[in-house]
Amino acid sequence: MNIRLHDVCVPAGSASANGPLFDGLVLELPANRQVGVLGGSKSGKTTLLRLICGTAIPYTGMVECRVRTSWPIPLSNFITSSVSVVRNIRFLARLYGVADESFPRQIAEMVGIEAFLNVPVQKCPKFVKPRLALALGIGLEFDTYLFDGTLAAADKDFKEQAIELVTKRMAGRGFILATNSSEEVEKYCESIFVLDAGKARYFNDKSEGIEYFKTILKAEKQKRPSGKGARQLEDENEDSDGIGDIDVVGSAIMDAFE
Repeated sequence: MNIRLHDVCVPAGSASANGPLFDGLVLELPANRQVGVLGGSKSGKTTLLRLICGTAIPYTGMVECRVRTSWPIPLSNFITSSVSVVRNIRFLARLYGVADESFPRQIAEMVGIEAFLNVPVQKCPKFVKPRLALALGIGLEFDTYLFDGTLAAADKDFKEQAIELVTKRMAGRGFILATNSSEEVEKYCESIFVLDAGKARYFNDKSEGIEYFKTILKAEKQKRPSGKGARQLEDENEDSDGIGDIDVVGSAIMDAFE
């Protein structure tokens, strides 16, 4: 079944915005295909993913999603730093009905962090947490995987391995990549939606969609103020389109460990 958004409206997160983030958005995303969603800064890319996975609700309209979706990967704020890597994995496994006792080691070995399984996350090297978030996101079984910004966010020493890991894991699986990287969309996606002025335009032809997106970016650049005014505007809009501090998975895990 496809993922459908019916006449969805979401207000902008900043009073300085020119209009709502989404204004009567109508969108149908196939759950079994590899879809790219291109959008510029503050266009609603992250918000769209949060609407799909249920961690955000529209102001008006309806989101119809009867498939199992991941959270926006590489979201990591559900990982509890005060407990061990293995406890984080086990809790999430229970939350998603995974009973396999070997699952924690499988997840850790996927991204080369098995040496830190029994170490509290806060005492691990910095690369452990983002790798753990990536492995958990792609290691669980979903009908559609949601990627925010890139297919394989990871530390630079692991970047190539992460891309290989994700592309191999996603072979034959459906995913939605919401990004401003036309290069990733062109390389990994079958079709494209472009977010523009609160709406979404579909392109079956990837090259046509990418060219359209580039014209939007060019127009945005020409309108953008320069110097101090630009910095101030950027600061004001900083939180208008981003992952919130609290999400469904994160809330459940924090409640369990407190």
